[in-house]
Amino acid sequence: MKASPYYFDFFILMCLILISGSCIRAPQFDVRLSESEITVNENTGSVDVEFVLPDGSRRQDVEVAFRINGTAKEGIDYTTIDARFIISPGGSESISFNIDLLNNITQDGSKTIIVSIILVIQNGNTIYQGAEGQSLTILVTDDDCSIYIAGTWEYTARYQMFAHGDTIQVGQDSKELEDGVDPIFSGLISIEDPGANRKYFISDMLVGMFMELDIETPCPLFDACGILSGPNDGSIVLLGELPAYLTGTIENDSTIFLDFEYSDVAKTGGGGGHAVLVRK
Repeated sequence: MKASPYYFDFFILMCLILISGSCIRAPQFDVRLSESEITVNENTGSVDVEFVLPDGSRRQDVEVAFRINGTAKEGIDYTTIDARFIISPGGSESISFNIDLLNNITQDGSKTIIVSIILVIQNGNTIYQGAEGQSLTILVTDDDCSIYIAGTWEYTARYQMFAHGDTIQVGQDSKELEDGVDPIFSGLISIEDPGANRKYFISDMLVGMFMELDIETPCPLFDACGILSGPNDGSIVLLGELPAYLTGTIENDSTIFLDFEYSDVAKTGGGGGHAVLVRK
């Protein structure tokens, strides 16, 4: 018996309904990153990256595949989980992982870490996503506002002494003070960073002023965004009774200007100097 053409039309229609019905039954829902932008400091420690299901939890596990890129370098600027996917258990409305920031001592400016969702799967089905909330940009700002200054520096300096308002230039290191000429002296000084964390220590707060006498004044050296100082609270004392002070400026990655002095409490007598440090 010859089949009616309406039979084939009916058969095709039923197939389309079945196919369409299977698509309708495929679970469709969004997975988003909880934030789109975060700004943190390099020394913050870690950043929590959270994926959320804004329409509520699902009965079955949800697998989210993502990528991480940006200008920051993994292993140099940050570390994180090895996998590039994360599973939100059934019944959960969010899941997260940490990006741990590495606080280096290099003044290397701001950088970005970008986390992007690339695929969402549930029960073997690809769950197509909308356009919103699919990426997070983490802007990491550098907490090191000065160049790293640990190392050996060569100094040139002028020294003076003062008493009751009178100031005179002084000779040093067995050199005579030439009449009418400001003497310039030179030598080496070290700035150390024992813990590699920018907690500096200068080998001589008075920068060789008493080198001939084998007197040194080692002390901590603090850096406040290019402005250097010693303790400057009277805790560094020369000859047991004369507080010493140090201020300075980091001019660039190879030049530092320092001013230093020591005096009695009434500032009626003492001495000091000015030095230019050049990285050796």
